[in-house]
Amino acid sequence: MKQPVLVHNDLWAANVLVHGEPGKMSIAAVIDGDRSMYADREYEAILNTDSATFHTGYGRLIDPLAEGQTRRLAYRLLPSYFNAYVHQHQVDQPEDGRIFEEHTTALLSQWKQLGLR
Repeated sequence: MKQPVLVHNDLWAANVLVHGEPGKMSIAAVIDGDRSMYADREYEAILNTDSATFHTGYGRLIDPLAEGQTRRLAYRLLPSYFNAYVHQHQVDQPEDGRIFEEHTTALLSQWKQLGLR
């Protein structure tokens, strides 16, 4: 991370309103910014890691090096853990909590495979 920037933190197709005709579309509004925060610009990538179109439109490709991949894995791990706790213990949605717990466990397995200390 070089310098924190304002990131939306929930940027996906449903939160971007567009107008115009096919081939001449433009962004009309970006909505649902209640999760916005200052962070590494690649933090925005945790929801869109597999979308080349997203990153092209965002104006910058994500860091393809091992350091960038590790950083994005850490960025995905923290909210997954947080969501597992919230769903299981705060909002009484144990099935969603279990799904997030499984996702967190899978991310931790990926982290262990990196062999970092």
